[in-house]
Amino acid sequence: MAVGRDATRVGDPTPGEGEFCEPVVVPLVSFRRQLAAGCLTDTDLGYLALDHLGLLGGGPPGAAARPEGSQRSR
Repeated sequence: MAVGRDATRVGDPTPGEGEFCEPVVVPLVSFRRQLAAGCLTDTDLGYLALDHLGLLGGGPPGAAARPEGSQRSR
C-alpha cells in the first residue's frame, strides 16, 4: 500500500517475479472511508502512511506513530 500527494502517473508498474501491483487512484476521502470500513488489507499501513503525510489531523506529521513525550528523529 502506498499513499501519495500530488502524484503523477508516468508509466505502468513493472513488478518483479511473484509480485502483484495494481495502482488504484482514489480521492483521499474515499481512501479514508475504505480504511475505516475495513475494506482494505493492511489498514495499519494505510493509517501510518496518512499520519506520515500529516493527513490524519490532530497534530504534526508522524505524531500518532511516536509515544507521547518522545522526540521526532531528524
